[in-house]
Amino acid sequence: MTQIILDFDAGAMSALRKGPGQLEKKVKTAAAVQWYTKRRMQQGKAAEILGISRARFLDQL
Repeated sequence: MTQIILDFDAGAMSALRKGPGQLEKKVKTAAAVQWYTKRRMQQGKAAEILGISRARFLDQL
């Protein structure tokens, strides 16, 4: 598995009111949704990246 590391200062995390784990999930979801809406990725692959079912991914859209 490839890992991508993003640095956020404490002020950004505080403004978003998210902890590191929550922010990781939100960023990952935002990326998958963006790639799907730009037709760079299919629903099933986006759901797989997020570790959820295709139906749940569609619900989150």
